[in-house]
Amino acid sequence: MYSQAFADAAIHLSESSAVLDLMFQYMYLQPQPDLRKVDFDVVKDLAEAVEKYCVYSAMGALNVRMREHILSQTVEVLLYAIRHNYPELINESAEATLEFPPYPMLQRVPPDVFSAWISYQQAYHVLLSKEFARFGPKRNHASSFIHSQHNAHSNNNNSSNELSQQGCKSWYEHYAKITSVIGPGFGYSPSSNSSSSPTTMTTAGRMTTAGRM
Repeated sequence: MYSQAFADAAIHLSESSAVLDLMFQYMYLQPQPDLRKVDFDVVKDLAEAVEKYCVYSAMGALNVRMREHILSQTVEVLLYAIRHNYPELINESAEATLEFPPYPMLQRVPPDVFSAWISYQQAYHVLLSKEFARFGPKRNHASSFIHSQHNAHSNNNNSSNELSQQGCKSWYEHYAKITSVIGPGFGYSPSSNSSSSPTTMTTAGRMTTAGRM
């Protein structure tokens, strides 16, 4: 049996039979289950169970499976990643919550996580607004429009149609500049001390918290 949590003595397992059946398949020398056929509610509970019982052979597979649900179960994935300190998964799932309304988030996450999240969201939108004002696409659009008008008058052979199909290339540069300034945003840096320090926002726009939830 491949786990560090089970001793010889009998212990009570609080997980459902569906979760335990899947978890035991990772603990014995046998083919591992296909999690693509498992409902998310079971996957979520299984991910918590393998962390709880230190089933290392299953942790990686569950991490990958949870990542696949970022778009459909964003908050659940974010909380799982924070609880078990998966920084990359925290960043990916937090980025997917940027347009979430604050009140529903307040109802679904612990206060310390919400405090860090709202600071992260506000910082993101402030930086986004500053970058839009700084690089202003109107300037690029104006030059593109003037150039297109010149082409239309000098060449009557479908110039306007070609321009409409080409679109505005300035936006690619514009978004690249915004992304480079804002950066990955939402990070997780647990302190070495296990005290009950609140979750905070650092100057780099990354969330820090003292321990797992």
